[in-house]
Amino acid sequence: MSSIQSFSIDHINQIYAIELACNPFPWSQKILEGCFGPRYLTRGVTDGNLWFGFYVADYVIDEMTLMEIAVHPDWQRIGYGAALLEDLFAQAEQLNINQVFLEVRASNIAAQLLYINHGFEQIDRRVGYYPAATGHEDAIIMRKTMNELVLAK
Repeated sequence: MSSIQSFSIDHINQIYAIELACNPFPWSQKILEGCFGPRYLTRGVTDGNLWFGFYVADYVIDEMTLMEIAVHPDWQRIGYGAALLEDLFAQAEQLNINQVFLEVRASNIAAQLLYINHGFEQIDRRVGYYPAATGHEDAIIMRKTMNELVLAK
């Protein structure tokens, strides 16, 4: 039975294998290893020793950035991405986060739809932000407001 839990540096090889399988321009393992500490969330979906996906987020005061989220291609489109986002929101609520931000490739329509279906909205665009096979592509910047009552104060 799968569950979502924190991962540690001990799991980095399995997590990095997911990163490599999912991204044409992946983070380096060194960058991923640098995402452990008090301001980071490093969580993934696992069934024992098998990891299916993960996310990395950082937070400062009442804002959080989803830095990376990935589900291994063999396990995509069966709900793990949505489950990881729901877990992120639960963690954000516990930390009293008001807004969650992310960037997504303009060409990644499936991810954009997942984010829109979970309450994110596009707020900006970074032209030529991501490396691509033929130059660069834009990043869509998205935001989800977690608690509008807090922001209205």
